[in-house]
Amino acid sequence: MKSIIALAVLSICCTDGLARCWTVGEFKGVSVSKSDAYKMVPDGFGKYAPAVFIVSTEGRGMVSNHDDMRCTTMSPAAVMCVAGDSDRATLEVWTVDEARGIAVFTRTRSGFGEHDGANLFVGKVLGRCTRQ
Repeated sequence: MKSIIALAVLSICCTDGLARCWTVGEFKGVSVSKSDAYKMVPDGFGKYAPAVFIVSTEGRGMVSNHDDMRCTTMSPAAVMCVAGDSDRATLEVWTVDEARGIAVFTRTRSGFGEHDGANLFVGKVLGRCTRQ
C-alpha cells in the first residue's frame, strides 16, 4: 500500500513539472521580409489586433490558432510547429522563460512571395492555463 501511495505522489509531482501551459501575448520584435528587401523593421502583433496565444508543452505540444500546423514539444518550455507543402513552408518555435515572465516566438516562411522572411518577437507570459 505504501508503495502505491508513493508511486501516485511521485507521478503527480513529476508529470506536473514537465507538462506546462501558458497564455502569452504583448509581443514586439523585428521582421525581415522580401517586401522590405530583407531589412530589419520593427514589428508586433499589436498593429493587427491584441493577440493572445496559448502555448502548451503537454502531450505533443500545441499553440492556439495553429490548426494547420503540426506541433512538437521540444522541451518542458519549448514547442516547434511546422506547416507546408511542396511549394511553401513555415517553421515556428515558441519558448517560455517562466522565471522571467518572457515568451519568445520565431517564424521563418518560404514560398509566400513578398511574405518570405523571418520574425523574432519577445512577449510576456500573461498567465498559466488550466489543463483541459
